[in-house]
Amino acid sequence: MSKVIACLLLFVPLMLLAGWGSKNQMIEVKGNIKFANGKPLPEGSRLRFSPIDGGRKAASATVDADGSFTLTHATGGDGAEVGNYSVAVLPPSGKEIAFAKLVPDEYIDGDILSAEIKPGMSPLSFTVKPKRMRR
Repeated sequence: MSKVIACLLLFVPLMLLAGWGSKNQMIEVKGNIKFANGKPLPEGSRLRFSPIDGGRKAASATVDADGSFTLTHATGGDGAEVGNYSVAVLPPSGKEIAFAKLVPDEYIDGDILSAEIKPGMSPLSFTVKPKRMRR
């Protein structure tokens, strides 16, 4: 009996470390986001990936100066769970008014961009059409 318990104490943690028992597969996700003219969004802009069909947690990223980003899962791990997401483009902290002049509300609300996260995927690439300036 003690041999069985000893084997279980060794085997169960190894299974968990190997990912057995995890409900959803995590995928490392990198990408870039730019305006249609090729310029990156303001550094510090944030992306929120919200699951479309439930059963998963959200992921988010902060946009670097060159427009690149890497997703972080809601639990703090790297990446996002496999599935479909709506993507909201959010302003850098403290720059909400300037951002709202550049980015249409539909992007901020998450109504325009979406992403499918899956194994073996290429880096994501998003293009934002800037808000038309009124004269």
